[in-house]
Amino acid sequence: MFSCGNADGTILRAARWCAGWMPAGMPAERLATGVERLRGMAAEAGRDGDAIEVAPQLVLCVDRNAVRAMERFTTSQAYEHLVSLRRSTLKGIELDSYASQNLIGTVDDIVERVRRLKDAGATQLAGMIVVANSTDEMREQMRLFAAEVLPAFEEGP
Repeated sequence: MFSCGNADGTILRAARWCAGWMPAGMPAERLATGVERLRGMAAEAGRDGDAIEVAPQLVLCVDRNAVRAMERFTTSQAYEHLVSLRRSTLKGIELDSYASQNLIGTVDDIVERVRRLKDAGATQLAGMIVVANSTDEMREQMRLFAAEVLPAFEEGP
């Protein structure tokens, strides 16, 4: 079971009882702070904080062109959903900075962001919302991610 969200109580629940923590739309610097808090709270609860998975919830929109990736994102159903959350879940988060806090951009942009998240303590990318308005777009996003982003993280023997 994962505890999902960014609030202090969410991190505490993950530290005490869960297999993982799933924060949402968080820049790498803030994730690193959250992971540090998670590890400390886990130690206070008598748990090994390094054994707790950290799986940020992220939006994925990859393209070979950064402008097209942003256009695809801002014309998607996922973007409309995020706009609807500005008064609640995403209160205080600027949608302009949202792209840089998520996986929206070119393959190189996304590889760099994933590296920063990994360095901040992310252990997996289990909570991705793939931007697509059709099944074909979903397949295209998944293929590009699998073919060009994932190989940057393959571990050798």
